[in-house]
Amino acid sequence: MTERAEGWLVALRDLVKTTDHRHTVVRQPCAGSWLFTTGPQIRWAVDPLPVPDWAPATEAVIVGGLRELDFCLLTHIGNDRRTLQFLKRIASDSRVRWILPEPMTAFFSRETTAAPERLIGLRERESVEIRGIRVSRLSDGAFRLELPDRVSLRFPALSDGGESSQPGKKRNKEFSPAAIDPSALRWPGSAVVLEDKPLPDHYAMWTPEQRGEFDSFLGCAIKGDVLNQLEQAVVDRIPAVELNANTLEPLDRAVLAGRVAEWRTSGGRLLSMHMTAIPVSVAADFSRDLASIALVLELGCDRVTEHVPACTVAHMREHRNQVLENFIRVLSPFMERGVAIGIENMHMTAGTPEDERRGFGFTIPEWLEFIELLRERAGYRKIGCHVDIGHAYANYPFHPDHTVETWLRAGGALINGVHIHQFDRDRSESTPYPKGHFHISGRNAGYPRLEPLYRLWGERVFRAPMFLEICRGPEAEPFPSRRRLTAL
Repeated sequence: MTERAEGWLVALRDLVKTTDHRHTVVRQPCAGSWLFTTGPQIRWAVDPLPVPDWAPATEAVIVGGLRELDFCLLTHIGNDRRTLQFLKRIASDSRVRWILPEPMTAFFSRETTAAPERLIGLRERESVEIRGIRVSRLSDGAFRLELPDRVSLRFPALSDGGESSQPGKKRNKEFSPAAIDPSALRWPGSAVVLEDKPLPDHYAMWTPEQRGEFDSFLGCAIKGDVLNQLEQAVVDRIPAVELNANTLEPLDRAVLAGRVAEWRTSGGRLLSMHMTAIPVSVAADFSRDLASIALVLELGCDRVTEHVPACTVAHMREHRNQVLENFIRVLSPFMERGVAIGIENMHMTAGTPEDERRGFGFTIPEWLEFIELLRERAGYRKIGCHVDIGHAYANYPFHPDHTVETWLRAGGALINGVHIHQFDRDRSESTPYPKGHFHISGRNAGYPRLEPLYRLWGERVFRAPMFLEICRGPEAEPFPSRRRLTAL
C-alpha cells in the first residue's frame, strides 16, 4: 500500500476516533485533499483526489467512506479521467452535496451525472450555509469557510491566477486557517484540532538530544501475540518492554526467556511485568501471585506494575492493615532483588456507584495515600507511582478535577512508569466511558490528547519508562503508534 493510499484509509478509519465534540478537526489524506469533521456529526471534504496507484478494492473502501460526507467543496476540477471517475463514484446515489464555482456546475454534472439538486454553484461574492458552516466565494475566486466555533478557513484561488472555472488548471494546494501550521500533518491519517489557541507540538520543537532522551523511555506493552511482538520489539529496537503475567501462562518458559534475551541483546534496556491483582482478603489465595513472582525473577525484570487494591473504598477503610499486609507479602521478593514497583491508578466504569461502594484508587488522594502508606510500611523507597493516562481521562465524574495533567503532576518525581493508550472516541455526556486501549492517532490527535505528557516531560516533572498499552481496535499492537509519536 502506498503512503498516500494509507493516508486516506487511516483518516477515514479514525474519523470518529479523532472527532472533537467542540471543534473542527482537519486531516490531509494526500497532497491537495482535506478531510474535516465539525463537531460530532458534520463531515466534509475539500478537493478529494484519488491516488494513482491504489488497488480497486482500496478505492472502493475510500469511495464508500466519502459517500457519507455531508458536503464536498471543489475549488477546481481536474480534467484527467481518473479524477473524474473517482468523483463520479462518490457522487453516484450518495447524500453528498457539492459546492463549486458556478461555471463548473454544467461540466461537473455532465461528467459525473450528479443529481442537479445536490449541486451548489457559487459565483464570486455569493455564499451558502450548510449545517452551520458558511461557505463564501470571494472576489478573487478563493473560498472562505466560517465554522460554528468562529474559526475561519481560506482556500486560495489558483496559484497561477487562472480562472478557476477552467477544468484542468493547477491549483494552490495549501490553505490558510487561522489556527494551524499545516506542517503538523506529518504522517498518514494524522489529525489536528482547529482551535483559537492550537496545542503546540512540543516534540517537534525539541532538540535532537531532547527527542532522543524521550524516545529512549518510550516503550511498548505486549499483551497480544507475545512471541511475535517480542520479535517486532527487536526489529524496532524498542528500549522498554512490559509483559503481562495474565498472557504468559501458556508459553514455554525457555522460548520466552530466549526471546527476552534476544531483545536485551538488541539494546532492550528495561523489562517490566504487569502483575495480576493482589488478593485483599484474609483468606486470600496467592497461588497465581507466586507463579507470577517466579516468572519476574526468572526473566530478570527491572520493575513491576501493580494495580491499586482491588477493593471498594469502604473495604479499604475498614481493612487497610490487611490490604497492606497482603501487598507486602506479594511484593517482598521484588524488594529483596531491588525491583522497582509502580502502583497504577484505576477508574470508574458504567454502572459503578459513586459512593464508598466504588473501587478504591480512582482519585489522586486515595492513590497517593496508599503509595505513601505502602512505602512507609515496607520501608522500601523503590515503590512509586504508575500513571495510566487513559484511566485518568475516562474517569467520570472525577476527570474534571483529576485531569491527565493533574495525575502526572501529583505523581511527579515518584512516577516510575506510565501507560499510554487512547479511546475509540472522545468522551461525552452520552459516552462517558468510551472503549480504551486503542492505538494512538497522533501527538495532538485522538483522546486523550498527549500534549500534557510531552509538556510535562519537557518541564522534567517526571522521568520514567512509558509503555504504549494497545490491544484493541484495528491495530491492536503498539508499534505503529510508537512510530507516529516519534515521527517528524
